[in-house]
Amino acid sequence: MYTFLLASIFWPNAFIEADIWNLTAVAQMGGGIFGMYALGQTRFESGKVFMPDLSLWYRFGNSFRLGGGAIGIMLPESTNIGFLYYIGGKFNIVFK
Repeated sequence: MYTFLLASIFWPNAFIEADIWNLTAVAQMGGGIFGMYALGQTRFESGKVFMPDLSLWYRFGNSFRLGGGAIGIMLPESTNIGFLYYIGGKFNIVFK
């Protein structure tokens, strides 16, 4: 027997993206309200959890970006902001 499970967590996310030469700078802020979906049940919760993200990407043409950044998490129980640093690549599908 096979099991099919569909679950997702979602929250609002605002972002700003600026292109300078072949570089793309991205600033994001997400959180505040969280939604959860699992097997037909949807639930919304609010909280003081925010996740800022700053990143810088180098564009190779229109389809590939290579870069890195820092994502933080701000919790109401702590006065400190924790950061996670990352590097990555992004592929874009361009529809014309």
